[in-house]
Amino acid sequence: MKIVLIEDEPLAMQRMEKLLSKIIQPLEVVAKLDSVESALNWFGAHPSEIDLILADIQLGDGLSLEIFEKTNNQTPVIFTTAHNEYALEAFKHLSIDYLLKPINEESLSVAIDKFQRLAKTRVPDFQALSQLFQLGGKAYQKRLVIKFGNSIKAIDIADIAAFYVEERVCMMCTFDGRQLAADQNLEQLEAMLDPKQFFRINRKVIVNVRAIKNMEMYSRSRVSLQLNPPIKAELIVSTERAAAFKKWLEG
Repeated sequence: MKIVLIEDEPLAMQRMEKLLSKIIQPLEVVAKLDSVESALNWFGAHPSEIDLILADIQLGDGLSLEIFEKTNNQTPVIFTTAHNEYALEAFKHLSIDYLLKPINEESLSVAIDKFQRLAKTRVPDFQALSQLFQLGGKAYQKRLVIKFGNSIKAIDIADIAAFYVEERVCMMCTFDGRQLAADQNLEQLEAMLDPKQFFRINRKVIVNVRAIKNMEMYSRSRVSLQLNPPIKAELIVSTERAAAFKKWLEG
């Protein structure tokens, strides 16, 4: 089976390929793509036949649905997503299969069996999916899965005061003061979080509105924040984000 993988997280890409190698024989991963742009370029240059596409919905530069809208795709797609609720119900309604992260071998095997049965008799309406996902249909992340060695723990998003980068590691600080490493980067987290609750104040920090303890004017119309609990990061709203930050505070 010839497969194309679309995933912007290297570890998730490696895991997917490893799981597929256990389920499918023979397997040929024709391409591994990590963005909407790279996928559009690849499909534009390689119109040859492939059997199946596995694509993360939320990529660093947009929704993977855009790829299939613009390339008039006729190949079955299994989507992977960290979202739930409304978005998944929309996918069910339109007969698209999906896998909720973290993906396991059993769920992947079931999804592939389904697409093998369906073959190419059913092509999804990617434009309708995109509209459902973007216009009021987006369900924001409610929990993050954190790894502790061989153990995992689910952390409620509502319990997180801020996300920040410390020595190239993306960290989160909970309202009870715990400092935990996140698997995602800030770009990925920004796409997962409810923008009414969270705001990215600069390149290295996303704050929860409930965590803001104090605000003061800073140079060049910037704003300096104090959070509760405090974090080890510069809490200055960048110049280019200052106007949007003030609107965000207004709700």
